[in-house]
Amino acid sequence: MAETTERSASQVIEVFRDMAPNMSPEVAARIHKLMRWEVLILEPELMQRFQSS
Repeated sequence: MAETTERSASQVIEVFRDMAPNMSPEVAARIHKLMRWEVLILEPELMQRFQSS
């Protein structure tokens, strides 16, 4: 799950950089961090759903 999160976050950052080429590295890092937090918060719930299927 962590590997998928990293890959997804990196892909989103790439899209944002295409849309806003002047985006600072600090903003990119914040977006990446926020995306990881969202997944980490949701991960236990997602794992429960997969296990109960």
